[in-house]
Amino acid sequence: MKSKKLFLTAVGAVFFFLAANIRAAETNSAAQAWQSLTNFSLSPPPMAWMTNPPTETELATFDDHRAAESVTLAEKARSFYAQFPDDANAARARVTEIQALQMAVHLGATNHLNDLLAREQSLIADTNAPTELRYELRLDLVGRDLKLESASGADMNALWKKRVARW
Repeated sequence: MKSKKLFLTAVGAVFFFLAANIRAAETNSAAQAWQSLTNFSLSPPPMAWMTNPPTETELATFDDHRAAESVTLAEKARSFYAQFPDDANAARARVTEIQALQMAVHLGATNHLNDLLAREQSLIADTNAPTELRYELRLDLVGRDLKLESASGADMNALWKKRVARW
């Protein structure tokens, strides 16, 4: 009987030790993932462009490369807040994802526009998100809509009045 108690105590101690180590590893993983995310940087323009301006082709190629890097950053940010939803940096990772998608779309990765719109709408609908951020995202959405409709030849005065009336 005494050996059974000793055995159960030992098993309990091992279980407690393993659980504590797993939790520490999860915390460490979140910290490492956050550090990896915040250390990510887009490649700078070539130094040669300081003396020799790039051609249109070189500039387009560079923009495509930076757009791909921005998409990678957005994916890392999404992976972070999906894997560590309760981490203190999860909300910042959501904002980082949106900013990276905005840059990618701006640089020409328009195939990610729907992802951007979905993330922005999600954050706008999140009542726990800061009001200023939600307002800023709403303005971005309106501005993007107006720009698209303007490019298609729509009457901007009528569109503006319609948008303002909704607010």
